[in-house]
Amino acid sequence: MAYLDLILNLALLIALSVVSGFIEQRWSRHTRLGMVAQGILFGGVAVIGMYRPLQLEPGLFFDGRSVMLSICALFYGPLAAATSCLPPLACRLAMGGSGTVMGMLTILSSTAVGLAGYRFFRVNGRLSTVLHLYVFGIIVHLAMLAMAFSLPLDKALATIRSIGLPVLVLYPLATILVGKILLDQEFKLQFIDSLQQAREQLDTTLRSIQDAVISTDVRGQIRYMNPVAETLTGWSSFEAHNKRLAEVVRVVDQESHEQLLDPVERVLESGKPVLLTNHTLLVGRGGAEYHISENAAPMHDAEGKLTGVVLVFRDVTPEYETREQLRKSESLFRNIFEHHAAVKLLIDPDSGAILEANEAAEHFYGWSRQQLKEMRIQDINRLASDEISQEMEKARSSQRVHFEFRHRMADGSVRDVEVFSSSIEVHGKSILHSIVHDVTAQKQAERDLRASQEYLGSIFRAAPVGIGVVVDRVFILVNDHLCAMTGYSRDELLGQNSRMLYPTDEDFTFVGTEKYLQIQQKNIGTVETRWLCKDGTCIDVLLSSSPLDAKNLSAGVTFSALDISERKHAEQEREKLQGQLVQAQKMDSVGRLTGGVAHDFNNILSVILGYTEIAMEQTRADSPLYGHLQKIREAGQRSADIIRQLLAFSRQQTIAPKVLDLNIAVGGLVKMLQRLIGENIHLAWMPAPLLPLVHIDPAQIDQVLINLCVNARDAIDGVGSMTIETRAVTVDAEYCTQNAGFAAGEYVVLSVSDNGCGMEPAVMEKIFEPFYTTKGVGQGTGLGLATVYGIVKQNHGFINVYSEPGQGTTFRIYLPQYTESETIDREEHEDARENSKGETILLVEDDPSLLDMCLTMLHRLGYSVLAANGPLEALRIVDQQPGAIDLLLTDVIMPEMNGRELSSRLLARHPGLKVLYMSGYTANVIAHHGVLDAGIHFLNKPFSSKELSVKIREALA
Repeated sequence: MAYLDLILNLALLIALSVVSGFIEQRWSRHTRLGMVAQGILFGGVAVIGMYRPLQLEPGLFFDGRSVMLSICALFYGPLAAATSCLPPLACRLAMGGSGTVMGMLTILSSTAVGLAGYRFFRVNGRLSTVLHLYVFGIIVHLAMLAMAFSLPLDKALATIRSIGLPVLVLYPLATILVGKILLDQEFKLQFIDSLQQAREQLDTTLRSIQDAVISTDVRGQIRYMNPVAETLTGWSSFEAHNKRLAEVVRVVDQESHEQLLDPVERVLESGKPVLLTNHTLLVGRGGAEYHISENAAPMHDAEGKLTGVVLVFRDVTPEYETREQLRKSESLFRNIFEHHAAVKLLIDPDSGAILEANEAAEHFYGWSRQQLKEMRIQDINRLASDEISQEMEKARSSQRVHFEFRHRMADGSVRDVEVFSSSIEVHGKSILHSIVHDVTAQKQAERDLRASQEYLGSIFRAAPVGIGVVVDRVFILVNDHLCAMTGYSRDELLGQNSRMLYPTDEDFTFVGTEKYLQIQQKNIGTVETRWLCKDGTCIDVLLSSSPLDAKNLSAGVTFSALDISERKHAEQEREKLQGQLVQAQKMDSVGRLTGGVAHDFNNILSVILGYTEIAMEQTRADSPLYGHLQKIREAGQRSADIIRQLLAFSRQQTIAPKVLDLNIAVGGLVKMLQRLIGENIHLAWMPAPLLPLVHIDPAQIDQVLINLCVNARDAIDGVGSMTIETRAVTVDAEYCTQNAGFAAGEYVVLSVSDNGCGMEPAVMEKIFEPFYTTKGVGQGTGLGLATVYGIVKQNHGFINVYSEPGQGTTFRIYLPQYTESETIDREEHEDARENSKGETILLVEDDPSLLDMCLTMLHRLGYSVLAANGPLEALRIVDQQPGAIDLLLTDVIMPEMNGRELSSRLLARHPGLKVLYMSGYTANVIAHHGVLDAGIHFLNKPFSSKELSVKIREALA
């Protein structure tokens, strides 16, 4: 009874498992949805089996759930196993009874063994035999029987005795049946899938090949067409299906367009493959024509029975057109070769044999074509045979395509030829295709041109001026002289923009613009400019340019460049000398004017000042008249100062230079200068240590410093500063080239600087001109800086000025260092008159009023005076004077003879006679360029009684 119940239960479950095949067709077992569906199926079947079980006692029953759950896990994996075991677990728990635990453990153990088998067969190979299924079934159900021991031991043993044998006999068989059903389903699906893949592969292959493929049955009706066939025929596979081949594929003769016999019918009749001719055209459905290469073959089944025909053809239209083009090209090449105007030869590079020659070759060489074809190139080319072979090898290997040879003509003459030779393939053999040009006349012209170029080149190279050619202002040709002028080599200039030779963009632009305008007007442009040489120096250049092509200036310009630096320098020197001449003439004119009036004017001033001083001595200081006399003296003194400044400017001021230390001379004036410029201006005195000596009149140092300090004071508005400094310098030749008028040597520099308003360049150009002033009317004579200039020049020095508006001014005075050995005169005379000691003075003056004034002064000083109104009268007085004369006080400039001549005549008679000259202008009588001769005593007019007394005592000492 147990066997029958189990068989019925298992049979029901096995029958239900067939549904798995339908699910596999709908959802593959390899998808999650397929796994879940199979799990639901086998789980449901297991539940159904639990409701028709073998009942041992209430709550303890057996059914086919272990078979279903283990098979599901074995074939479909973990997801299907989990899905399938959940419904039975829930159902068994709900049914309850004494076997509940055993039932649930059986569900879990069956699923677990199935998963183990799933993993085992996936790793070690495919589940494929009945033995595999049987062993699997034994293992599953041994595990199920082992779960019986979850019951009480006596009940477990009783259960095993009653059910063990039926379980181990029937359940493995049921496992085999269900497994076999699933294996057969799997095999069937795999077979169908492989067939589908094979069909798809075949279809892909037929679609991918470039040939058109059409298959028919034995009646000639089309069964298949690939896409290429569809394209060529214009029919789709669907439209052509079951139609006869002749309706779809129309094959005609290329020349006559007559319909050809259906190839399928020919194959069906002969049973053999058929190959169509090369002149076959396929006319498509739309009328398009294709050149095709076609063959047809019979198809047989496995038993050799004819089943149809396969037709394979290819569109060979491109190949056909290529062949036609090649044929036409060969014909065209033949015509071109035969009738071309150029001489052409086909040469075998191995032997040199002339394989072919055209008509032009016949006319050129003088041999017939047949004669040429019997010759070798060695018979024509004048090179040695081995050299010709080497040249042909170069042409064959494309190392060289252009050659120059000398070819022999039939008449024996030789001509220069230019050959272009290239290698071509003819029937697999390399042939040289040579084009020959007669260049005899060209070669002769080149030789003539080369000789002309050499001649012009020698002129170009030897030219004593720079010559070059520029295109777009870029050097393309320069001669040696241009390189020598600029210091650049030819390689450094060629290819460079001519801008490199110009110091500024303005110079470069000016030259280009001016040159262009002149060329437009006169076809030649001449302009003076500056060039910047490689060493950084600039030279003056006269550029003359003319275009290479008058109608196209962009074609280039040829130019010549003449270095005119020396000429420009000479012109500048001439201009400078001209300026110096004008200045010298101006100075000389002022000097002559000053000299012309100085003597008489100083005589007048001497009378005015002398009598004013005498009157002041005779008037009480508190008298109103004394103040008036003082005003007269001041005005006269200012007039005398102007005369002295004019004489100083014209370098005719009479001076007595001494060797002195400039630091001592300037240091003694600092306090006075500070009072002169005022307290609001700080005066800094910066003497240089161990300063060399200079040779100058100390009074001139006073004049220079006073004028410069007053000028600086007037340039400072409000509070400011002024600096006086000394230093020793060496002026070299380079400095002299940058500062015109300077001479090289050792100098002592006296500098006066201020932080005043400074000067504009236009003002600086005129500051040393006499009577030039920027001050208001009545505020200056314009002689201060002119006086400084004259004093510096009179002492062989130089003056330099630096100034900028708002930055102040610096005057630097360069005085030559004194190198001779001489004692420095630092003696200071007492500032007090010394009266007579009973001496007798011979007074000579041609101006009566001045004579009377001097006579009065001398009498007041206590001297005995012999007065004469001229040199001749003085000589008579000396001849008549029995007593001794101690001093001759004489004017210098007089009508009859000058003071120097008078003193010479008197000294001849009286060797011990002392002489004191007085004058407002010596005219180089007793001085050279205003410098007194050694031992000469001199008194400048006008003078005061005190000055007269001091000078007399000096002369008598």
